Amino acid sequence: TTTDVNSTSRKRQRQTTGSQTDEDCHCCDASTSISKLEAKIDKLLGLFSEIASLKKRLTEVEEENKDLKKAAENTEKDLNDLKTCVVSLSSQSETDNQELKELNKDILQLKCRNIKLEAYTRRESIKIFNLQEIEGETPRDTEDLVRSMMEEKMKISRDDMNEIRFERVHRLPSRRNPQRSTKIRPVIAKFSFYQDKEFVWSKVKNLKGTGIGISHDYPKEIDKIHEKLYPVLKKAKQGKQSAFFKVDKLIINGEVYRGIETEDLPYYGLIMNNT
Repeated sequence: TTTDVNSTSRKRQRQTTGSQTDEDCHCCDASTSISKLEAKIDKLLGLFSEIASLKKRLTEVEEENKDLKKAAENTEKDLNDLKTCVVSLSSQSETDNQELKELNKDILQLKCRNIKLEAYTRRESIKIFNLQEIEGETPRDTEDLVRSMMEEKMKISRDDMNEIRFERVHRLPSRRNPQRSTKIRPVIAKFSFYQDKEFVWSKVKNLKGTGIGISHDYPKEIDKIHEKLYPVLKKAKQGKQSAFFKVDKLIINGEVYRGIETEDLPYYGLIMNNT
């Protein structure tokens, strides 16, 4: 009996000992779970902090976007205003350009009219080139030289020469330049009557081969046209074409010459057509 009691007591002790061990194991597991849970909570709290920070940054970005959108709207408005201003200026510029073209056209017409008037006032005059000078020549001497040349070289009779009257005969320039003393100055001879000039002009062909030349006394703008187009005139005549100057234009075979040489002659063909 004593033996049975001891045996029962040991069984109880073993059972008791086994329960305590299980409880210890359960406590360890719970502690671990709590630790893990706490770690997760800490991590979640950290995520909440990051989310809050992101929300704050997102709010700031949204505000920046609003400011940018507003700035873009203001810029677009400024651009539209600028476009309107540019269109207005462009329209005004076109108007100004048109007015400037009209003004330049009017100025050109006025210049052509003045040149035409100047040419008209010179219509009784001629220029004589290579007429030999004499030492100490006076205007009277010059006229005598002109008369002698017309009688001897142009084959105009003395009776006809006695009928011809001059308003003025002089060298150009009126005073000799010492640095160009060897160059013969041209002569300007203004007739009293246009008919006398036309009569003398009809005898110009007799000067061929004499070295003396005669031309109309035109303004410098017309002289420039003749000087520039003279090679064209000469070439056309060499080709047996009809070619001559008609004041401010060159006529070849009955047509006004419009070659490339005329491009830098602003008054070409415009002077005598101007009214």
